[in-house]
Amino acid sequence: MNAVATPLYPEDRTSAPKTAAADPLITCRSLNKVYKTRSGDAVDALVDLNFDIAKGEFISVVGPSGCGKSTLLKIMAGLLDYTSGDIAISGKAVTGPSPQNGLVFQQPNLLPWKTIAENVYFPVEIQQGRRAVNMTLVRELMSMVGLKGFEGKYPHELSGGMQQRAAIVRALVQDPAVLLMDEPFGALDAMTRDMMNVELLKIWSKHRKTVIFITHSIPEAVFLSDRVIAMTPRPGEIAEIIPIDLPRPRPLDVVNTPEFGAYAKRLRRLLNANEDIAG
Repeated sequence: MNAVATPLYPEDRTSAPKTAAADPLITCRSLNKVYKTRSGDAVDALVDLNFDIAKGEFISVVGPSGCGKSTLLKIMAGLLDYTSGDIAISGKAVTGPSPQNGLVFQQPNLLPWKTIAENVYFPVEIQQGRRAVNMTLVRELMSMVGLKGFEGKYPHELSGGMQQRAAIVRALVQDPAVLLMDEPFGALDAMTRDMMNVELLKIWSKHRKTVIFITHSIPEAVFLSDRVIAMTPRPGEIAEIIPIDLPRPRPLDVVNTPEFGAYAKRLRRLLNANEDIAG
């Protein structure tokens, strides 16, 4: 089944978004992705996806392994072709990689021979005329995520959480319109993951980036998001798009509230139901 949800534009970040966006930043219409196997068989990865995403929204995508979450993210990033349909960012069809996208993956992928500051600044080294502006932003972002004083350290000298903070700063330093995050905290321990979720919301609240966040964690999706896109097992379709009407800013203890539990329960039931159908 497939759902088209009304996009939401958060005018006041102290509360859940309530106003419909007339001009969405990201549009997806009848998007399909078919892979060809070596034997020539066709495998449907994504089927008839439709959604709009407003500027400044935080959207999480959840679903079982193999449902096409990462495939969707790579298509948005211009790293993977789609078979049919349309997807556009800022009114322009996605046809390849774009500087308006910042990417963060599960592994930070920092260059071991460069310092943290050099790693963060690396994406803009080839951009002429922006060095002073971006170095100012580098210092601001590194301080904001608790990396002040670690600029001269090398990746192996930092914890996994600190390395991932550097990866987020690296993605933001180009001032992208969209931040695409593919399970960025999946390899971290539970306590560090909670801390990184709080840090990410602080960064998002200040810089107002549109975030597409891939995760297997239902609590993580509820805690972070304005809306959650729930995917079916492969072939990946949209089972439902669920608005998360929890006030912002969100302290970590919001996870202990009945309202939070109700959203998590709804998503869990939805995903389990689809897994049962697929089985």
